[in-house]
Amino acid sequence: MRRLLLAAVLVAGCGGGTVTVTHDLTGSLTLEQDEKVEKTEGTCSGTGGYADMHDGGDVIVRDGAGVIIAKGRLTFAPRPDETAILKLDEYRWSCPFAFAIRDVSDADFYVLTIGRRPDLTYSRAEMETMGWKVDLTLGP
Repeated sequence: MRRLLLAAVLVAGCGGGTVTVTHDLTGSLTLEQDEKVEKTEGTCSGTGGYADMHDGGDVIVRDGAGVIIAKGRLTFAPRPDETAILKLDEYRWSCPFAFAIRDVSDADFYVLTIGRRPDLTYSRAEMETMGWKVDLTLGP
């Protein structure tokens, strides 16, 4: 009798729950602009029309229906072999950022918004193909 009761408790404790699938989304955004970027206290930010690109800037992930499913922030992320601000040539400057967003809810489509830039839409299949890593360059 005890074995039957124990088996019933184990079966009841293991069933009926749903598993929530989440993903960790990482990415980089390299800002390239014609005007010199701002450099302050070990970070840089865009100027003029790119002023929304800065350390701590919003990164928002929505599902295909427009519901916010995750949020993150841009982080200033120079490569170890470069200075905080990289002068690309006589006329262009670069400022590198990264983002990492944990526990992005599973969805058929993902709409990524960074600052006030136009939305970027990816299917789940595209995200899986990219290894849940989005690398972007913004500039003229």
